[in-house]
Amino acid sequence: MLRSYDFAANIHMYKWKDLSILLDVNTGAVHLLDDITYDLVNEIIAQEGNTQTAVSNLSTTYPRAEMEEILGEFRDLIKADAMFTQDETPDIRFPDLKVKAICLNVAHACNMACHYCFASQGDFGMKPCLMDLDTAKRTMDFLIEKSGDIRNLEVDFFGGEPLLVKDMLRELVVYCREREKECNKRFNFTLTTNCVLLDDKMIDWVIENDIAMIMSIDGRPETHDRHRVMKNGEGSYDRVLPPIKKMVARQPV
Repeated sequence: MLRSYDFAANIHMYKWKDLSILLDVNTGAVHLLDDITYDLVNEIIAQEGNTQTAVSNLSTTYPRAEMEEILGEFRDLIKADAMFTQDETPDIRFPDLKVKAICLNVAHACNMACHYCFASQGDFGMKPCLMDLDTAKRTMDFLIEKSGDIRNLEVDFFGGEPLLVKDMLRELVVYCREREKECNKRFNFTLTTNCVLLDDKMIDWVIENDIAMIMSIDGRPETHDRHRVMKNGEGSYDRVLPPIKKMVARQPV
């Protein structure tokens, strides 16, 4: 029944407090198991799907009839596609897919050094670098070309810290607005920023160009400054709160 099943890929077994839990990865179905069922599944896994050997090995601990009954329940659950389901990878023809959105990583660098940064303080573990205007334009041309008949396109300026290339972003948005007229497209921009470089001039630019904002703050000063620090180790709360307040007062998206 389960001899060829890939347990490691398709189920996740764990305990939480007094609960024994089995997650069927492919369907998202969650099963709460009693002790005998939990141990039986673990033994089946250890025996590479050989259920009868698993039952024999546990027969000194649990009644064989009860384990056989559980195996019957497993068969019913398998038929119902509720447990031990197979991975059904969809047939996706990637060259034929239309592209609607791009996360444009314009800066593999950052002016901060947050302790928990998933991007290794902005450079993603690589040599720090900034995107030039030509590369950014070619990326937008790619998005237009691959979007097909999709009119509304989404671009998130991301990093690192994207405002390290704020002059380039200004020119890029102008370029995209020109391409909109040529191609009957509409660019919707989002800017993800730590706000350190978000001065009055940039706030005006954001509002004028209808750019959605994602701004970072971790809470009260003592909470924020615990991990969101500048390169010299100083906290950043007093540097990011004023521009955030200004931006919120302007009521952007």
